[in-house]
Amino acid sequence: MTASVAIRPRPLTQQDCAGLRWRSPSGYRFARHISSVLLSSSELAAVTLELPWFFVNAGGKWRAVAPLRRDRDGGSLWVHDDGSVALDRLPFLLRMYPFAVLPEGDSHVLGIWQDPDCVGEIGKLLYEDGRLSPTLDPVARGFARFVAGLEVMNRIGTALQVADVLRPVPQQNGGALFETDEDALRTAPADVLVSLSQNGALGAAHAQLLSRHHLKKPTRRKVASQPQNTPVTRDTDRAFLDALTDDLLSGEELKPGALAP
Repeated sequence: MTASVAIRPRPLTQQDCAGLRWRSPSGYRFARHISSVLLSSSELAAVTLELPWFFVNAGGKWRAVAPLRRDRDGGSLWVHDDGSVALDRLPFLLRMYPFAVLPEGDSHVLGIWQDPDCVGEIGKLLYEDGRLSPTLDPVARGFARFVAGLEVMNRIGTALQVADVLRPVPQQNGGALFETDEDALRTAPADVLVSLSQNGALGAAHAQLLSRHHLKKPTRRKVASQPQNTPVTRDTDRAFLDALTDDLLSGEELKPGALAP
C-alpha cells in the first residue's frame, strides 16, 4: 500500500517495537491516504465484486492491485470522511491494519504502520518476553497465507503475459497498470486457453475484466465504520482460486516476523 509521508509502515521487530502496544482503528479514515492496495490470489473473487483491480509488474514479479480511486479533492471515493467505507468487503490488507506485509529482498516480513492512533501506549503488547506476542500468532499465519497467494499471483500474471493477453491500461503515465485484453483472450488458441484454465490464469483474467465495471460507479452506499479496538481477524477467503492455492496454504507456519523463508 502506498502512504503519505506522515504514516509509513516499518518492519515489526523486537528492537523497534518492544514496549509498544497496538489497537484496531476506530474507522477507515486511514485508508484515505492509501492510493492502492496489494491483493492475494485467494481474495480476487471477493474484491472483483467490490473494486476495480489491475495487474502490475513490480521488480519482475506480477502482482494484483486495487487502486482506491481519488475524487477531485484528492480523497478516496470508497472511504468517507466519517470513517465509513462504501464497500461490503474490504481487501485483506485493509482488514489487517495496522499490520502490513513488507518486501525484504526475495522474501517478505511482517510490518506495522506507524499510525499514532493504533500504535503507542494503549492496547495489546506487540512483544512479550522478547518474542512476538502470542496474541499475534493468527495475524502472522494470515499474512503467511497472504504471501503464498502473492506467489500464485506471480505465476498467474506470468502465464497471461506469455499468452500475450495483458495490455497497459490506456491514459496513464509510465504504463504501470496492466489489464486483460478481451479481444486477445477471445482469439487465443484453444491449447492456450486450456493451459490458462488449468493454472487459474483464465479465471483471474475474466475476474479482472469484470472488476472494471466499478470504474463507472462514482458513488456507493456507506457501510458503518469499524468499532474501536475490535480484535484483528482474518475472514475465510474462499474463492475460485482456492483449489490452486490449498497445497501452498495448508500447514503454513512462520517464525516471528518472517513471512517467507
